[in-house]
Formats: sequence, C-alpha cells, structure tokens
Amino acid sequence: FSDGKEFSVGNPLSTDYSGSNPLNVAFNNDNPGPISINSTKFVVNDGQLFAISGGDILFAGDAVIKGEKGGEIQLISTNNILLDNSKIILSSSGSQSASNISLDASNTLSIKGDSSKPNRTAITASASGDSKSANINLNAGNITISDIADISINFSTNSDGEPKKGALNLTATDDIHILSGSEVKTLTQDINSTAANISITSKAGTIKISGQELFKHFIFGNQYHTSSISSSQGGVGQ
Repeated sequence: FSDGKEFSVGNPLSTDYSGSNPLNVAFNNDNPGPISINSTKFVVNDGQLFAISGGDILFAGDAVIKGEKGGEIQLISTNNILLDNSKIILSSSGSQSASNISLDASNTLSIKGDSSKPNRTAITASASGDSKSANINLNAGNITISDIADISINFSTNSDGEPKKGALNLTATDDIHILSGSEVKTLTQDINSTAANISITSKAGTIKISGQELFKHFIFGNQYHTSSISSSQGGVGQ
C-alpha cells in the first residue's frame, strides 16, 4: 500500500492493521480464492472504506474490524461468508459522518457466536453526536445467525436536534434462520430519533426464528415496535 503497509498471503498479518488510505483487498478473476483472517484487528480510519472481496471469506478467532469515526465496511463474496467469534463495529459522531456496514455473499452468510464466551459475536453500527445515520445490510442466498450472535444499530444523543436515520436489512434469496438466542435489534437513546427500521425478507424461502424475542425498537428502554418480516414463498415460523 502507499503508506508502506503490506498484505501478504505467505506472511499473514499478526498484528493490527491501520492504513492511512482506504483498504481494498480483492481477488479480481473469474475464480477468486478464499480469504481467511484469524485473530487480527483492522482499524478503519476516519470516514474511509474498508472492503474485502473474494471467494470464501472467513473471520475467526476474535478477529475484529473496527472504526470510530464513521466510514464504510464491505465484505463481498462470490461464495460464502463466515463470521465466527469475531466482530464488526463501526461508529460515527461528526456531522458529516455515517456508519455503513454491508455483507454480501452469493451463497451462504453465516454469523456464529459462542455461548461460552461473554463477548458475543457482533455486527454493530452506531451514530452519536451530530452523526445522522447508521445502516447494516446483509444480503445472501441463505442467512444464518446463531449461537448468541448480535446484530444491532444504536443511536445515542445529539446536540443539534436533528433526527437520526438508519435501517437494518436482512435479505435472502432463500432461507433466513435466526437461532439459539441470537438478537437482531435497533436501539435509541436520542429523544429526537426513533430507532432504525428493521426489515427481514426472504424472496423465495422461509424465515425461522428460534430463541429470544428478537425484533425490537427500544426507545429509552420501555417501548418496542414489531419490524417488517416477510417471506414471498414458504413462511415465517418459530
């Protein structure tokens, strides 16, 4: 990279990576290879893009992608994405910043936690201060969220009185399974903002929910509204 950092297949990263420029790691051919990241922390700098594109993409062993001043995180796979005991966390606070996270897998997107660990697998986008938006988009052929994994959008207080906006979208061609106490939720502590919308859509399969009460919009901890859950074919069940 232009700042002197190096990406190496033969010598994987063993420490944190924090690049001064947008990071985009990709296999650009008709048969992209797998990308496996284990026990590594990536830091997304202010408002920048972090993107990984390839065949199978695996994050495991407490791997982390984290940004504290907005930006965009993209994982794009021509096959499968597995997030196993790892975290993607992006927050924003400035008036020009936003937090956007998107995971797109042609086949299966699997987000898996570990019930034995107190720090659960998480995908979290948040907006605080004067930041106006936070969004999470998960798209795949099949989506499975299991073993106490957590997908959430959080709004906290601002100073300019303008409402925050956001959406948490799960869209699958076939099935969506949310299992084993996993949570899909949006929260707000901002008096000017309702919590972000949640949309869970299966285009041609079924939606299965098993575990805790999952779909909530918290407003100061005492209100919730059911979100949009739809299946074009099949059905929605528990």
